[in-house]
Amino acid sequence: MLHMAVARVNDYVAILWLAFYAYWAYSIFYEKATKRSKAVERAEPLARATASRLALWAAALFSLVSFPQQNYPFNISFMPASLPAPWLGFEVGLVGVLFEVWARRALGGNWNADPALKKGQTLTTEGPYSIVRHPIYSGIALLVIGSAIVQNSITGLCGIVFILVFAYIRIREEDRLMAEKFGKDYDKYRASVKAFIPYLV
Repeated sequence: MLHMAVARVNDYVAILWLAFYAYWAYSIFYEKATKRSKAVERAEPLARATASRLALWAAALFSLVSFPQQNYPFNISFMPASLPAPWLGFEVGLVGVLFEVWARRALGGNWNADPALKKGQTLTTEGPYSIVRHPIYSGIALLVIGSAIVQNSITGLCGIVFILVFAYIRIREEDRLMAEKFGKDYDKYRASVKAFIPYLV
């Protein structure tokens, strides 16, 4: 019964990932089709952009692929197996997707798929950006953590490691670009709002 429940929740988590990528693709298409997106002035170096994308794809892979649980080390659990845990994981993932969408909408034309400076860019500090400086990455991380809770295996932990690598690369680059663009205003914002986890990091 527990195995069936976990399998069912895994399907729901897969739908969350599909919704995340579908919204991301829609955002790129919509911005190009409507020309609402501001022109890129300076983009993240290709090597760092590629490294962060690979880390995100690896996190998604480990969050979605079910390796043979009977084989070591994939049978290692990091928390006691219980029926509510898979649903808790799904809820964490759902919050992550909603938080990421909220952040994406708050950015409007300032948004770009990779870290970049845009012509006429403004500093967004309202909504989710008053909670953390990089809410899109926090939302994606919650989706990966929720997936890991559902899986309760070493593969889920691998996904968390990769999403932290992704966030680390992206946050360092975006902070550098924003500080270059907005100077003291961004320094003041960075001093008052944490990057990734409210009140902590």
